[in-house]
Amino acid sequence: MARNAINAAVSVLLACVLMASPAPGQKPVPVVDGEAGPCSVEFIALDSNGKSVYGARITVHIEFGFLGLKELDLQVTTNADGIARFVGLPEETETVLFFEAFTESLKGVAVFNPSYKCSGRHSIYMAQRTTIHESASEE
Repeated sequence: MARNAINAAVSVLLACVLMASPAPGQKPVPVVDGEAGPCSVEFIALDSNGKSVYGARITVHIEFGFLGLKELDLQVTTNADGIARFVGLPEETETVLFFEAFTESLKGVAVFNPSYKCSGRHSIYMAQRTTIHESASEE
């Protein structure tokens, strides 16, 4: 009886490891865990030509809990396929979540509302970074 339980436990553990391992040829997806709830979102960062952006840093500031007194600042960097994932996000937040992605030359934004849909997959379209002074001086 105990041997069957151990075999079952080992089988479940092996299945979990196999499911979590990337398939051959796939890059592991960077994940940051906010440890604040059940929600998650995966992003793929794309440049203006639709190509994935490696090394884009994606950040988010989250206010949640009673009166928004709890706060999280999370960041993760995309893999070679331009993918990164946030997990452990709170379901109830003070506002929608505003994600910013950037590299030295590109910047993009995305919003995610975990109160509406607790898990999702979104693209962040990134364009050339400019400053207000650069834009104003071109006019």
